[in-house]
Amino acid sequence: MPSIPNELDINDKSEIAYKLFKMINLIADRMITAEKEVDELFDKIPDGAKKAIEKRHSI
Repeated sequence: MPSIPNELDINDKSEIAYKLFKMINLIADRMITAEKEVDELFDKIPDGAKKAIEKRHSI
């Protein structure tokens, strides 16, 4: 029986499983890792610059 498009199947070819895991990693990187890295960089900006950025974005 063919697998459902968003499920890993033990019978899938290894190249399909590899691509699915690569996609999962890409999504996790964009949604979790990158966001944390941006937050860490923002935390290192001087307070005056942060206030200017927040003021600019509130318009």
